[in-house]
Amino acid sequence: MDSLFNIRNLCVVAVLFPIAACQTTGDKKVALTAAQVRATFVDRDWGFRPTDSHFAFKSNGKYQYHDSKFKVFGTYKIAPNGVLCATNAKTSKAAGRKTCYTFYTQGDTYVYYHDRSKKFHSVYLR
Repeated sequence: MDSLFNIRNLCVVAVLFPIAACQTTGDKKVALTAAQVRATFVDRDWGFRPTDSHFAFKSNGKYQYHDSKFKVFGTYKIAPNGVLCATNAKTSKAAGRKTCYTFYTQGDTYVYYHDRSKKFHSVYLR
């Protein structure tokens, strides 16, 4: 009877241990501050996976985005909470459209939340 009890305990541990080992703090998203957004994403070309996209937010408050099918430009502002909102210029495609991005670290990577699509995207810095 004792050996059956030990085998049952071993099976329970074997099932539970891999589940616990897969839970890491690297999956937690931590929002970037306004200063961190400026230091990481302004005056630096970056994009998101899996597309061949390019974002360029300049320190003068202007931005542009392009990929193989689309190109827009305009102005942006970073709120004190770190949320970056970009508005397309009147002479740009989708004129006047506003999009806000919330940036996070997630483990060793950056991700952002796109408010219009309500999706998270992985960032790659160039």
